[in-house]
Amino acid sequence: MLCYNLFHFCASLPRAADAVVPVAEAAVANNLWRCFQKEAPPNFSSQIKKYRKMNTSEFLNLLKSHPDKELIFEYRQGFFVPMAYHITEVKNLHIEAVDCGGRPSEDFQTVVQLWVSGDEQTERHLSTDKALKIFDIVRKMKPMRGTADILFEWGDQYLPTSNYRVNDVEATDNQLVVKMFVPPTVCKPKLELELAGCSTVGCC
Repeated sequence: MLCYNLFHFCASLPRAADAVVPVAEAAVANNLWRCFQKEAPPNFSSQIKKYRKMNTSEFLNLLKSHPDKELIFEYRQGFFVPMAYHITEVKNLHIEAVDCGGRPSEDFQTVVQLWVSGDEQTERHLSTDKALKIFDIVRKMKPMRGTADILFEWGDQYLPTSNYRVNDVEATDNQLVVKMFVPPTVCKPKLELELAGCSTVGCC
């Protein structure tokens, strides 16, 4: 069962050669790809989707390009945030960090919180137009950084709350489906040493 779960987790990640990704995340994808390549079915490579690191401006422009469509969030293949969700909070995060190699860094993120009351009924998902109005209200009160990565915070009584990145987007005549995934944690110095072909013993 562990092997099965890891295999499908691997299937949700891209190979670095197929997409532009941060070095650490690309290494994770490649390592898992190598682990399960021998076990993969013949058409496994066709299941690998390109990973786009989407920023806030790109997401807002996406909404503008698809007016009055249902905005749907798929947090795992075949699993969707319930139709009655609300956007309850938009956070502008400035992250200052020091990794285990003693190197400082900073990052900016926009985190959009999705919430479901549990007892509300609706026949349609939140529309892209209404989502844009929410972001317009936020921007008037708290300026948003367009280049900041956008993440979506989601969880309920059955699913631990996590911050999801955008993996892919699919548009139909009346729907815009945002496909998401939770990136794994990484040790950046260790992965960078591995990529350089160096020993990782005592890297932290």
